[in-house]
Amino acid sequence: MVLTLLGLAIGIPAARAMAFAPTKRTKDVLMWMLSTKMMPAVGVLIPIYLIFHDLRLLDTVHGLTLIMTLINLPIIIWMLYTYFKEIPVDILEAARMDGAELWNEIVHVLVPMAVHGIASTLLLNVILARNEAFWTITLTSGRAGTLTAFISSFSSPGACSSPNSPPPRSSPSRPSCSWAGSARNNSSAASPSAQ
Repeated sequence: MVLTLLGLAIGIPAARAMAFAPTKRTKDVLMWMLSTKMMPAVGVLIPIYLIFHDLRLLDTVHGLTLIMTLINLPIIIWMLYTYFKEIPVDILEAARMDGAELWNEIVHVLVPMAVHGIASTLLLNVILARNEAFWTITLTSGRAGTLTAFISSFSSPGACSSPNSPPPRSSPSRPSCSWAGSARNNSSAASPSAQ
């Protein structure tokens, strides 16, 4: 939820600037941002991993929040831009004529008029962040792992070990969960079909 609110805090002013103060490059910037969502994540895996390693952001909540915010920011800005384009410019000009500064214009005029668009953007961002498995599995192991990374640790070969096998090597992409292997062995011993 933090990354969703952070994305909205960055996305609302950016979308407002693109919708109400466009330049000749606004459409190009929007298309570039959308094209970053079309690029496969594997294409930037090594540079992101090395940057996170150098900044000591691997397996931290801050690093995961940063990457998830940056991944979903283009969609947030694109959606908010389309909602803001539907708001008449005259209303914002009237607010400015009444003495509203930029911050007051955004908070008291723009956001209340686009609350439905902001809510749908928030909901989509929560769903996208929750379903993102690639970056959470790649950049986290045990300390900052999400539910997606935890569930995937049960199906990865070698990620969970039995009590009789040596513990797996600890790495940022493979969590160690030897307790799950012992739970699996106990449940298979108790089932009649396993004997």
